[in-house]
Amino acid sequence: MTKHGRVGVAALTVVGTCLLTAGGSWATTEPVDSTVPSTSEGQTTSTTSTLAPTTTLDPVAADTAAVTAAAIAARTARMDALLAPDDADVIATLDDLYVADGAAREEIDTRVQHLLDEGYRVRPNPDVPDSLTVESVSLLDGPPATRANVAACVVESAITYEPAAPESSEPEQVVDDSYRAFRTVYSLVNEGSIWRVDTASFVEEWPGETACPPPPTTTAGPTTLDPVATEEALIAQRVQEIQAVRLNAYNNLDAPGNVEALDASFTDGGDARAVVESDLQALRDQGWRLRPNPDLPNSLTIEDIRVLDGPPSTAADVQVCVIDPAVLYEPGGGPDGSDAVVNDEVYAGRLVWHLVLEDGAWELALVDTLDEWIGASACPPI
Repeated sequence: MTKHGRVGVAALTVVGTCLLTAGGSWATTEPVDSTVPSTSEGQTTSTTSTLAPTTTLDPVAADTAAVTAAAIAARTARMDALLAPDDADVIATLDDLYVADGAAREEIDTRVQHLLDEGYRVRPNPDVPDSLTVESVSLLDGPPATRANVAACVVESAITYEPAAPESSEPEQVVDDSYRAFRTVYSLVNEGSIWRVDTASFVEEWPGETACPPPPTTTAGPTTLDPVATEEALIAQRVQEIQAVRLNAYNNLDAPGNVEALDASFTDGGDARAVVESDLQALRDQGWRLRPNPDLPNSLTIEDIRVLDGPPSTAADVQVCVIDPAVLYEPGGGPDGSDAVVNDEVYAGRLVWHLVLEDGAWELALVDTLDEWIGASACPPI
């Protein structure tokens, strides 16, 4: 069983194999055999599928999807910086996602420096996951757009604490374990074909809450798009949100809130959810864990969207390119007690997500694999 295939106990019998990646583990097609050469030896053989979308993502919807992905990634990078304020790789990621002299980056740098100065650390709240939900995207020019605003509901829940001194019998001291939901508006700019967050304007907060009230109608979504483009934009946004939910479930195994988030993102009884559950159980059974690759971020790029009915539509196929460099490892599994890497191959896959609208929300039902490239950090042009 290769890294991009369904995981089970049998995976342990194959040398150099490992758990799923963000793309291939959901697929119902047969995985590529582990003897297929990596891209350093030549690309893997493509497979043809009649399931591939036939229409190109509307330019406005494409910009909206890119802005949504940037906002979600920026929030994740901010949390990573608070969790590891002295990690150079984490801080470098901020450079990619924030305007260097922007107010949003200055806020993060100030917070990080405060943690370092005070000797404080941050850890996730086990009961209330930190999250960001994009509520609307407003493109201010284009297409192609160069400026955009994103209205989002953020749940901020990280616990700040002062670690116990070495060899001290005194326990750590919690400095702040409160949580809140708040609404904010991010302004983003396109710099060198990369969307970066410039400012974050606070709107309103709800201390002790884990959700924001419904947004005002003025930020309920794009109003200048035609019905099909509007649906494409919402589907593209939802794809990025589902991907974030899935990655969080793998990277933070059995964290509170994971089951509820998966329930809201995957169809009940669908193949995509079944594979996720199988993989999560394999992680538990084998004692494996996943961590990000410090040299290459996980990414999902939307290439095409095909709305299958409507408007209003109830089914859609989304073609994506997924790059997954996640490192699968066994904690303490090395001869010296260090972590043992099970697989750190980079995976690139071109996939089709099949989504359906259930109870007013787009959910993932099934994923089909079109092409896979083990060792590649990009999908070839279509």
